[in-house]
Amino acid sequence: MWFYRVFFPDDTQDMPAIAMNGQLVGYGRAGVSFYRDVPAGTYHVTVETTGIDVNQAKDISLAPGQQMALSIASDPNWQTGGRRGYRRPTHYVWIEPAQIAEIHLAQSTLGSGY
Repeated sequence: MWFYRVFFPDDTQDMPAIAMNGQLVGYGRAGVSFYRDVPAGTYHVTVETTGIDVNQAKDISLAPGQQMALSIASDPNWQTGGRRGYRRPTHYVWIEPAQIAEIHLAQSTLGSGY
């Protein structure tokens, strides 16, 4: 299972926790990818988030030997305002097509997830 978060200049520098079936597997850092070798099966993948929106988590099924790429997407301006101009993001788990994931993974830095 590949996880990555595409870097874009207006994104926040937060590192939301990513979990599979409630177990922490790493953190989504902008511009960084990481890999987890997991057994075949069904997984509920979530990402830590400030706001609650639709389709933020994904239920996936992996066959033996199958690889999948999940992108951690963010909306950096989910909550904004205040006198100090704060902003808090919300995050989403997206299943990416292999062709798109290949491009994004090539542009990311391989990390440990922690």
